[in-house]
Amino acid sequence: MPTVYIIIYSVYHHIYTLAKEVQKGLESEGVTVKLFQVPETLSDEVLSKLNAPPKPDIPIISVGALAEADAFLFGIPTRFGTLPSQMKSFLDATGALWATGALSGKFVGTFFSSASQHGGQETTAYTLLTYFAHHGLNYIPLGYPNSHMFDNDEVVGGSPYGAGTIANGDGSRLPTDKEKDIAKTQGELFAKLLNTYHRGLEIVKKESSKLTADSAVANTTEPSITPAPVQSSSAGKEETAAPTTEESRKNIDEPIAPVSETTRQVDENPTTNSVFIAIHVGAGNLSKTKEPAYRALCAKACKAGMEILKSENGSAIDAVAMAIKILEDDPITNAGYGSNLTIKGTVECDASIMEGARGTFGAVGAVSGIKNPIMTAKQLVLEGKNGLLPLGRVPPMLLVGPGAKEWAKTRNHTIVEDEELIEQSSLATFAEHMSRLIEYQEQTQQPDLGHDTVGAVCIDQNGNIAAGVSSGGISLKFPGRVGEAAMYGCGCWAQNERNGVPGVACSTTGTGEQIMRTMLTYKCASHLQTEDDIKKAVTDCLKHDFLDSSFLDIYDTKSVGIIMLRVQTLENDRRLEFWYGHTTEDMGVGYMSSTHSKPKVTRIKSIHDGVLMDIY
Repeated sequence: MPTVYIIIYSVYHHIYTLAKEVQKGLESEGVTVKLFQVPETLSDEVLSKLNAPPKPDIPIISVGALAEADAFLFGIPTRFGTLPSQMKSFLDATGALWATGALSGKFVGTFFSSASQHGGQETTAYTLLTYFAHHGLNYIPLGYPNSHMFDNDEVVGGSPYGAGTIANGDGSRLPTDKEKDIAKTQGELFAKLLNTYHRGLEIVKKESSKLTADSAVANTTEPSITPAPVQSSSAGKEETAAPTTEESRKNIDEPIAPVSETTRQVDENPTTNSVFIAIHVGAGNLSKTKEPAYRALCAKACKAGMEILKSENGSAIDAVAMAIKILEDDPITNAGYGSNLTIKGTVECDASIMEGARGTFGAVGAVSGIKNPIMTAKQLVLEGKNGLLPLGRVPPMLLVGPGAKEWAKTRNHTIVEDEELIEQSSLATFAEHMSRLIEYQEQTQQPDLGHDTVGAVCIDQNGNIAAGVSSGGISLKFPGRVGEAAMYGCGCWAQNERNGVPGVACSTTGTGEQIMRTMLTYKCASHLQTEDDIKKAVTDCLKHDFLDSSFLDIYDTKSVGIIMLRVQTLENDRRLEFWYGHTTEDMGVGYMSSTHSKPKVTRIKSIHDGVLMDIY
């Protein structure tokens, strides 16, 4: 059911009276209606001198709320044949919505009041058309659908542009029954057109889904698209990692051999394959007492992502976003709710997602008040895939600070007060760190440094790959600092398999500035795509491009954790290889394929002078 916002400015309640009639007409056709007024700019003293009655008892609308509705009807009193300053100020403030195309394609209509019979109701409509055109709105004029509009026996307000009334200069003339009936007719016709459009959209969506499903069924011997069993290319069983010694963990050149998942096709349809998702909850000095909670959270996030991947239209980007959203909502991680605090005691988050089909990337940085930054990053990707905005404008790839929050608000994302993202344990850590900073205390035993950025990588039934990452940043960072979780080529990377080049996905955690200096996910992806020997690829990535990088010479400690997925199709077998490694004390990892009955979760402790690379 579509939603219509009636937005008015009314001094003597003439517009308000018409608005209620328009509302009746809309609701008679089953449309959801909300009635708002724009902010008043006149003082109470001026309104008193005008003998204006109290303002209508309806809420004042914010500019950002416009994005929530499917359509609008603006009720406007004319001022010398144009807009009153109150309505003009409101419309002039919609620049952010225009810049993002947030209102494009929505429906809009108008109705008016004027002091005299020739008071400029039509010219006021002309003025509004400029605003509507800039926003890409579909303007619906009234026309002459009501017989009262042809009545020449008495004064009747309105025009083909919308219902109307004549108020006299002092507001003494009230809307007549004929004028109110015209307003109700406008609401009815507007609702019928809007309903027809939305029903058509639903039909198109259903037919499109049906065609997609029919096409998939036609190309497979199976009755429906289902994940193929995980098999090795020879024995038809899932392989297991060989037993390892502590010495092998110490040697970067002798990483532990990974488990390789190979999906053997059950027919000639290349889209019938196993799905896979992996997540991490950060790398650093993870609390031992919180280990059960970390493990439970990893399992929960993997299950949520896998549920999407196994669904009929489950996509990689949806699965990654949902898994990370669950991680953001848990205060045990340094992402979303419970993030590390800045030196001013505030929460500022970074997040990004990349999809592998087109390489579309979306990110937010140093943003406060967004409950789930990863969902805003996902929306940037979805809108970025649609191409240019109106007037040939390039859609944003990265938004930061208040601008990111405003953009998210126009997309109806959950916005909260900044303090609602602060969790008690984060506040306690902040107090401890601030105390040490103020007292200049050096301690040999470091507490949890808060490198527990979260992330995910996955592949869906159609072979599409996605990766994402979300972080609250380092503790006591300066406000406005943006970390690797929002930076292209640093926090995450995803590329589909194409023309014989393996598909890859990476997600990092660790010290953001170090990861940004080395552009680690981009370089890691390049190694995975160009090196046949995955052991060498991972070694080059973690050892040569990070630990031995000259760009990190200024750092004594180099902290990073990374999860990596490589996809190759060899002789009609899709081979999935999952690796992770870290230079920190600990790293929490969880993963699940469609062949697993439940997620596999591990917390790995590394040796200080080496890098652990492993899979279970």
